[in-house]
Amino acid sequence: MSPDMTPYICPRRWSLFHAVREIGSFPPWTTWELEESFARLLTFKERGPRLILFIDGLDEFDIAPVDLCKRIQSISAHRTVKVCVASRPWPQFSDAFASSPGLQMHLLTDADIQAFVRGHFLGVVAFQELNDLYRGGGDQLLEDIVKKAKGVFLWTALVTQTLLENLVDGSSLPHLKTILDTMPSEIESLYDAIYAAIPKRLLGEVSATLQLYVLASQPLNWMTFWLADETRDGSTTIHTQTLDIDKVQASVKRRLGARTRGILELVPRTETIEYLHRTAAEWINQARVWEQLKTAEAIQAENWKPSERFFLPGSIAYWKDVTKGLHYASQVDPAVISDKALATALDRFHDAVAKTFTTFIGLEDTDSSAKLSWASYQPMKTQGVRANTFNGLTAQFAIVPYIRDKFKDKATPFHPVPQKRSIALLEQAIFGPVAYSAPRVLAILDQSNLPKISYFQRLQAVSLLLERGVRQPGIMFLIKEQGCNASRSGNGDYAQYLNDVLQLLVQH
Repeated sequence: MSPDMTPYICPRRWSLFHAVREIGSFPPWTTWELEESFARLLTFKERGPRLILFIDGLDEFDIAPVDLCKRIQSISAHRTVKVCVASRPWPQFSDAFASSPGLQMHLLTDADIQAFVRGHFLGVVAFQELNDLYRGGGDQLLEDIVKKAKGVFLWTALVTQTLLENLVDGSSLPHLKTILDTMPSEIESLYDAIYAAIPKRLLGEVSATLQLYVLASQPLNWMTFWLADETRDGSTTIHTQTLDIDKVQASVKRRLGARTRGILELVPRTETIEYLHRTAAEWINQARVWEQLKTAEAIQAENWKPSERFFLPGSIAYWKDVTKGLHYASQVDPAVISDKALATALDRFHDAVAKTFTTFIGLEDTDSSAKLSWASYQPMKTQGVRANTFNGLTAQFAIVPYIRDKFKDKATPFHPVPQKRSIALLEQAIFGPVAYSAPRVLAILDQSNLPKISYFQRLQAVSLLLERGVRQPGIMFLIKEQGCNASRSGNGDYAQYLNDVLQLLVQH
């Protein structure tokens, strides 16, 4: 597209741009403005741009099919525009485009789908046995799959996986036919049917696998998934150096196939686990489905043990994983997981990750041989490092149940650090990790599926520390300074939060 066309196609935007060049961002586009600009684009004649538009899923639009067809026909009436549309065979669309060239995809893909289905079943011993037992009944089952697929590869892949898993489990031919007959032709309903066909004895594993994927930071590396799955029951640390990676990958593929029936798959090219299709993500993100998964198997914190990974001390990758682990812990529901259970899990997390990272810091007026497991800045620079503790990190992430549980143990001091070149506990709870971690580390939390630590939760952590007698000289000055900066930058929510912290300090 030629930039020279912009003043004509978007005259209002062009004028606004020239009038206020210094503006940081422009108003969002409105529907009428987009329609006006597109209409101007279509008015170009022979020397104008030639357009071809591909529009899929006409049956998924939120407007009446008749109105949609009229809009498409008016666009395609221009000599410089060609339109290719696709939809389910609704009569409104068939009537509107009856005089236009068309094709039925399932008539073109039947042979490919038949090859796909037969390729998956014929190599399975259980299918050969079933086909012999029922005298060709297995072959008829494959024909029924192809017929019901109606050319939709996604439907075929999901149903094939479900039937194969039941076949290997010893299902009879009548049972397999019943499963096939109950599979709806609509993809949206198919996932419900697939989940319903999973044996009850496997629902716990199925639910745990799907929850693990949804709650993980994306993209999810397949080895990370395997390690997390292996240690869900609190098993001992796995030494990845001795593993046969090819066999581990094969194990992951088998687990995903058995537990998700193809909804999740391992993608070798990216070495990640992904949804088979966007519709799978839409299905699992429905509130009713999510509640169903949690009912089948709630991932318990007491059964969680982070795997010991191997990183260079202080590396960005190391701190990203520590940050993810602590953030997840901050989101645990205390109504579901007890303080003690979460504290136990985090202590194991501490032990595992501390093995790969021990910082030796020479502090003024202290024993130069002091060994401190944690530091306050990442990536570390010797001149900028201040001593910290794991307890300090839990305060940064406002993990209230952990702090509450640890303060019950009077014999063990909470956050034991030297007075000089160390970071105080109270300010960590107030300002959070954004004040002490590198932006590249915190970027791992900028994901739509990860909830943020609320100011209310952070106030709870600060209040708890104050109730337990934690104090810090000069903290009010730091808060007021931060509050002024927040007000000047227009961050009203943060400024209000800091004001609430000041009120807590006054009360205590």
